[in-house]
Amino acid sequence: MKIKERIDKYLSRSPWKIAADMLFWLLIILLLIPTTRAGFLSVVSKVRTAVFMPAIKPEKGPVLNTEDKGWSLVDLNGKHVNLGDFDDQVLMINFWATWCPPCRAEMPSIEKLYEDYGSKITFLLVSNEDPDPIREFMDKKGYSFPVYLTLSPPPESMKTKSIPSTYILNKQGQQVLEKSGAFDWNSKKVRNFLDALLAE
Repeated sequence: MKIKERIDKYLSRSPWKIAADMLFWLLIILLLIPTTRAGFLSVVSKVRTAVFMPAIKPEKGPVLNTEDKGWSLVDLNGKHVNLGDFDDQVLMINFWATWCPPCRAEMPSIEKLYEDYGSKITFLLVSNEDPDPIREFMDKKGYSFPVYLTLSPPPESMKTKSIPSTYILNKQGQQVLEKSGAFDWNSKKVRNFLDALLAE
């Protein structure tokens, strides 16, 4: 079949099929060009989050008791804190590790959230690793969120075998959200959720 006949046959197809073909090839080209790939993937991620991520609704979980508030932590600078030091504050507690791929996947979104909410809520990113690999990881990635090491067992309601695991507590010390696995913490839905907690 001659080229002209092939073109005529192709153009005789439904306009919707032709448009779909053109869109497919445009997407392929966008993904192949380094300068447009990042922006395209960012848009896809935002659309996926908006369409597929369910609304975040507060859960009525356990409330911290006196024993829970005694959970002892130390930051990378050697400062000791107890969970009770953060009474009347919204808390975001995230258990993670530098060697954990899902943890690493959600870290950029946590950093962006921390940049905007670090002065409004308390972030406790908790690891059981040695401090040196954590410091190296933080420096390499340019992360600024605070990291803590555990000095005593966490509250019973936060004892988890899987990471990352994240818990959000309201100002009354009640657990209102629990998420396991990588998550986009920089979404508008998360921000709206935190704003509502801050307004309580």
